[in-house]
Amino acid sequence: PDNVWKLYISRANGTYNCFRCSNKGSWFDFKLNLGDLSDVMDVKAATRADGAATQEPAVPNQKIAQSYINDLGKHPDVITMLTGKGARQRHLSMDTIKLYEVGAATYSFPAAKDAPAGTPAWVDHECVIFPWINFDKNGRRMITRLKVRSITRKECMRLDPSGGKMGFFGWHTIPKDSKEIILTEGEFDAMAVYQATKRPAISLPNGCNSLPITLLPLLERFDKIYLWLDDDIPGQEGARKFAEKLGIKRCFLVHTKQGDPNGPKDANDALIAGKDLADILSKASPLAHSQITSFATFRDEVERELREPDTVSGVKSAQFPKLDALIRGHRRGELTVVTGSTGAGKTTFLTQLSLDYCKQGVRTLWG
Repeated sequence: PDNVWKLYISRANGTYNCFRCSNKGSWFDFKLNLGDLSDVMDVKAATRADGAATQEPAVPNQKIAQSYINDLGKHPDVITMLTGKGARQRHLSMDTIKLYEVGAATYSFPAAKDAPAGTPAWVDHECVIFPWINFDKNGRRMITRLKVRSITRKECMRLDPSGGKMGFFGWHTIPKDSKEIILTEGEFDAMAVYQATKRPAISLPNGCNSLPITLLPLLERFDKIYLWLDDDIPGQEGARKFAEKLGIKRCFLVHTKQGDPNGPKDANDALIAGKDLADILSKASPLAHSQITSFATFRDEVERELREPDTVSGVKSAQFPKLDALIRGHRRGELTVVTGSTGAGKTTFLTQLSLDYCKQGVRTLWG
């Protein structure tokens, strides 16, 4: 086949696949195998498929963006939301807020659909401003984009300017010599993690499904990446996908709930609840192999079955109580094989058992 000599690199997620040697993995793995190819992907110099240079993404006016950071003190409602200890308040310190250069401003958003009659089409909102700050090749600080979020309506959020480049919130706080980093789902989570652990933490651009390929080169220098996403199904699925994209061997997943179904969902919730975030972080685990498991995965389930056997029993037979004692009834997902010599009574036994289960409403197929 003509692809036997080809190396494919996915533009969607950065993974590669070599048809010649069957080597495959993440973009990080590719560069690790070939050595430091720091210039192999210069995002600023990217070109279109037709060879034409791409247009440089828009950036916010630096003076205006900086004024939002400087004017935080003029927005007491935003400060109360960030530092307060009440409901829907974030328990963050001013030192943390200043380090991450959080700002505030007034932005207009479309009125809610259920707004009273006579409400203007656009309504002003007090907003918290999360700046994405990076440094150019000369080390000059630049605000590349702003994430704007209303403090009263979570759905009122925008990235300013539209069409700008993607970035990490908190990137400017990471020491140049740091070899590990914590990646969270939201801005409040990143600040909560840093405040509680003093470990470098940044947040994804736009939730648990947002890790643009253009940002992958920034993460290549780290030996350890802790993925502290929300401890729910979307967050953990996103963490697993990101680990495969970034390199499974260097990624560790953090589980905020620590096995408690009623525990805090994310890092900021854990801070608010008074949990020990450093302890939670210390229990981060590598991504488990999809085909390999360990006893630790099933420890709680096995203990529960031993302590409360009736909770895992299935439909019991009225005719064969000794069988119930052996297999704990007819349980969904289990396959029971009945064997014996010719004429031993297998068919008679199973016919009776089928009638027994039928009478109890169990769907039975006999062939």
